[in-house]
Amino acid sequence: MTSSPAARTRPQSLRVALVHKMPTPYRVPVFDLIARHPGVALTVVYSSRREPNRKWDVPVGTARSVFLKERVLDLGENKYVHVNWGVGRALARIRPHVVVTNGYNVTDLLVLLYAKRTGARVVCQIDGTVESERALTVVHRLVRRLADRWTDAYVGPSDSSLQLFETFGASKDEVFWSPLAVDNAAFQGGDLESRPYDLLFSGRLTEVKNPLFAIRVAAGVAARLGRRVRLLVVGSGDLEQAMRDEAGRHPQLDVEFRGFVQQAGLPALYASAKLFLFPTLWDPWGLVANEAAASGTPTVVSPHAGAAGDLIRDGREGLVVPLDEDRWVGAVAGLLDDATTWQRLSEGAVQRVQRYSWQAAADGYVHGIERAAQAATEAS
Repeated sequence: MTSSPAARTRPQSLRVALVHKMPTPYRVPVFDLIARHPGVALTVVYSSRREPNRKWDVPVGTARSVFLKERVLDLGENKYVHVNWGVGRALARIRPHVVVTNGYNVTDLLVLLYAKRTGARVVCQIDGTVESERALTVVHRLVRRLADRWTDAYVGPSDSSLQLFETFGASKDEVFWSPLAVDNAAFQGGDLESRPYDLLFSGRLTEVKNPLFAIRVAAGVAARLGRRVRLLVVGSGDLEQAMRDEAGRHPQLDVEFRGFVQQAGLPALYASAKLFLFPTLWDPWGLVANEAAASGTPTVVSPHAGAAGDLIRDGREGLVVPLDEDRWVGAVAGLLDDATTWQRLSEGAVQRVQRYSWQAAADGYVHGIERAAQAATEAS
């Protein structure tokens, strides 16, 4: 176990241990903001440096941080379980008043056991939604019910997340909104004519992200508009060759594959496309929608993303369209051929995404932590 240089602990602060799977570009800045809150002495406890399917190069940030000895079980289909047996020893050194879990991995359950034994209060942060939790097995549901008995507050990124917590039995004053966010200021877009690509697909090239659907929609749009269509693909994954093969069947398509791109390179790519395609089969949120919105790039999204109807509202910041190829072709072709509607959606997206900020995310965590601490006072 290794740790970063300790930040100065403020006197009379709540000691908080926030357990997270790994450093990510979307969470590290939020944790740094939490650590600056005058009432919180934060230590972030990471289960791993990086999960096997990730290529991020992420600095740890300024918050006090601890890395546990890694043990990651690969369940296939980009699903991983963290089993960090040393988490209890790490928490014993921190002596937290409040612990924040990040789901229901084995490590998180060990954190709950520590809290039960020591009297620490518990905040649960997950990105799940009512829809994303429907496929859970009986065992998963049993684990959640047991964990919920020991949880004092919940933090989630969407309206559907907050509704999910209420199905767990949480009251409205125990659930807090903490949006998933990107560095909105880093993304800037231009007008419709300044964007060389018609369409953008960005994300892991795996089945659940539905990238082959995006290729077929782009081909249909080209046929509908009677012209060549340029599609930019950003990301890597096991479906890349299948996508290349599919693209090769459609001579009216110009498809450019950029591969994986680190965060610093993304703003220019989002600003280079007129529309963003997000045809996911399942996504508790989808931060790619934030990146597109911050770039003023209207998103066409399936209803299976948590961001659909929340960040991206149909007809206001983009279009929410069921996963039917003909409907997508019509929707996308219509937007590419309607500069007035495109401009309205672009401006709406930029305006809407501003409320999804790192500061708002940090505030949600802090409210949950304070609610959990209040529960300790009420119990005494």
